Amino acid sequence: MNYNPFTDQLLDEPTADSIPLTEESRTGPNSSFVEGSQAQFAWDSVSLNSFKTCPRKYLYEIINGYELKVRPATLSFGISFHTCLETWHKLLASGMSKDTALLRVTRLAGLLGESIPAGDTARTKETLMRTVVWYIFQFWDDQARTTFLTTGKPAVEFSFTFPLGQVNGVEIYLSGHIDRVVEYDSQVFISDYKTTKSALDHRYFDQYKPNGQLKQYMLAGVVLATDGTAIPEPPAGVLVEAAQLGVTFSRFQRFPVMYSAADLEEYAKNTIDWITQAFYFASIENWPMNESSCDKYGGCTFREICRQSPGYRDLYLNANFHRRTWDPLRAR
Repeated sequence: MNYNPFTDQLLDEPTADSIPLTEESRTGPNSSFVEGSQAQFAWDSVSLNSFKTCPRKYLYEIINGYELKVRPATLSFGISFHTCLETWHKLLASGMSKDTALLRVTRLAGLLGESIPAGDTARTKETLMRTVVWYIFQFWDDQARTTFLTTGKPAVEFSFTFPLGQVNGVEIYLSGHIDRVVEYDSQVFISDYKTTKSALDHRYFDQYKPNGQLKQYMLAGVVLATDGTAIPEPPAGVLVEAAQLGVTFSRFQRFPVMYSAADLEEYAKNTIDWITQAFYFASIENWPMNESSCDKYGGCTFREICRQSPGYRDLYLNANFHRRTWDPLRAR
């Protein structure tokens, strides 16, 4: 089933403006790898973070494409929240009135909320609808105004790819998807949504400097502005738009994160160095386990797999995971 917020229709078949109400796992060939090898030449923040955390996790998650058969509520809620706000800004950019757009987005939140897995009382259909509506109310007269791409489309949830350098004679690309580009406080910012249960204080926002994902978005904004293909001018920073989730409340805070030209130059060099390591592991077809990362962030998704003797791991993988293709070059 699909929902078209522009026409307020539920559809059996997808259209250009419709939104799938249940996300299907992407399958098929992965165009981000050198053909016939495990060497990845197009990287996004997901694949980079996976490799930096643990090469074995990267093997399971990105190369082999394993994901849990039941998507965690954290991921499901976050995707739905992003989709609702993306839709809100696109509807406004199309000229739709705020009152009508609010009704359409609220309906969308209710429809998407049906597929959020149970078990997390702060991430449910009800909390999704409340968080989306309260966000819209708080920023009803939004000082952050959506910019437009050189194509004339609003700069909302758009894909980018640009060359970074070479590794072993192979051109390396960075790819990704930017939530929104805005004019805020007389400057251009990359806007990125985050959801959390943590209090929105300095300890929460401190995690975003340094942060590889935000540096990548910032670098992408500079490149896209410089070559004139998308963003009108280089961004001043990344505007983190955080939503704190509770059973009975939702709170919001915006926080600008700035990166200098030297920061971005260092990030680009370090990224090439990380990818050089990945090319080496691909050449020897061995992806070592980083045991020091097993218990981070509440425990790695594949920790139970790595507890097993090597001969039994495939049995556990096939019982609890299914395959999907994570391709950074696939535009949204």
